[in-house]
Amino acid sequence: TEIYTTNGTPGTAGTAVKTNAKYANSVETVDNNKRGNRENTDSINQRRRVKRSAIDTTKFAQNYDRKVLSGSVTNTGFSVSDPDYPSGMWIDPDKSHYSYEWVQTYYGNQIVLSTNRTGDGIVYVTELSPSNKVFKQYTLNQNTKVPSAVFDRITYYNDTYYAMVESLRDPLAVKYFASKYDTGYYNKLSYMVPKLITQTTYFVDKDGKQITDSNGNPVVPYTQKGLVGQKYTTSPILINGYYATASSNSNGVMSPYGEIGASYVKDFHDGIVVTYTQTGSDGTMSASIAQDGKVLKTYTNIKPSDPVIKYPVGYTTVAIKNPYIPQTSDIKYVYRKLGNWVVSNPDGSTKSIIYPNDPIDPTKIADSSVPGYPVIDFLPGYTPKDHMGTPLVPVDPDDRTKGYIPPIPSDIGKDTTITYTADTQKATVTYVVEGTGTVLHTDNLEGKSGEPIDYSTVAKLAELKALGYDLVT
Repeated sequence: TEIYTTNGTPGTAGTAVKTNAKYANSVETVDNNKRGNRENTDSINQRRRVKRSAIDTTKFAQNYDRKVLSGSVTNTGFSVSDPDYPSGMWIDPDKSHYSYEWVQTYYGNQIVLSTNRTGDGIVYVTELSPSNKVFKQYTLNQNTKVPSAVFDRITYYNDTYYAMVESLRDPLAVKYFASKYDTGYYNKLSYMVPKLITQTTYFVDKDGKQITDSNGNPVVPYTQKGLVGQKYTTSPILINGYYATASSNSNGVMSPYGEIGASYVKDFHDGIVVTYTQTGSDGTMSASIAQDGKVLKTYTNIKPSDPVIKYPVGYTTVAIKNPYIPQTSDIKYVYRKLGNWVVSNPDGSTKSIIYPNDPIDPTKIADSSVPGYPVIDFLPGYTPKDHMGTPLVPVDPDDRTKGYIPPIPSDIGKDTTITYTADTQKATVTYVVEGTGTVLHTDNLEGKSGEPIDYSTVAKLAELKALGYDLVT
């Protein structure tokens, strides 16, 4: 643009152009143990034997590469379901029974243990051929034992929430127990009979206090029940302006452990008794080995990840393995306030825009593709930049007046600053001869939007005057 300067007043740059269980089982004679709560220390009366109808082998189900989810319970993100049983495992077809252990003899015969889904401690033993043909089934109330009528020199014991299979002839191997496998063969295998666990999920603030929803109402805890070894899921609820942080046990496998000081006693019915006691919140346990009431050895500070400890007792080797699985009875979702995009305007004012909740996952903020996602305003002559100085991406590259997409926060609980930076503008000062339009001189200038340019016409006008040119306008 051609302009005439009149004096030494500095010029000004122009305006910008529009632009979201394992069980540590022992592998030999000792391993998993009783539930760690006080109710387990009380005596439990023996229940009556349950009469069962004759076995019809045509009704029994086998599991070949399919998920068995009998007894599944769901409620908007909360669920309890049976494990993913291994291929080839025989599953008790009685819907009121929960199959939890699969044992195989050295020569291929099968033994499957089940219990009632009520968690009453009754054990059902099913003996099968290598091809899973049912031979016989036994019902064991608590504190009873039954010798096998089919397999030579095998006896089944059901103590108080502990069942043991003893084989004095063919060694035994565990093929499945709560998703844990073992390829070794042993003469005694003792594992916990699954109990019914009450699991409570709490929704709290950063101080551990009960959170309130968007309407100011307290969010009550959610309770569900499941048997040890079953899978479970939990889910946070959506509270506008807050995001949830899930605890590490928000999903997993039902565990009976967690109470410090709780003891778990395994009786091998040959005078040997192993007692585990939880001593740390991380699952650390101590273990003592006793024979005929006399303590032979005590191990302390056994971590869940520690390898098996083998201790010889006469002709028997006792294997000690911390059975702890992270507790699953107490689950917390902690809610914290979402951060804001804090926009610094050219006039010095600021504007805060809270991060939007993800409509599906309360642990995240929404994706920018969600309808109604916040937009940073377009200001002529300015470009919004994040705290690293990176320009924001326009909503529409062909039309910057539609605004900009705010940056993704590195921490959704902290604020993210956005600052408008003045764009670089260019100006041209041209000295021309009136009438002819002859250009005598041109100066190209640069500056920032809204900022003065340090430029004066005085020197150039004096120079032109000396050449015989007078300023007209």
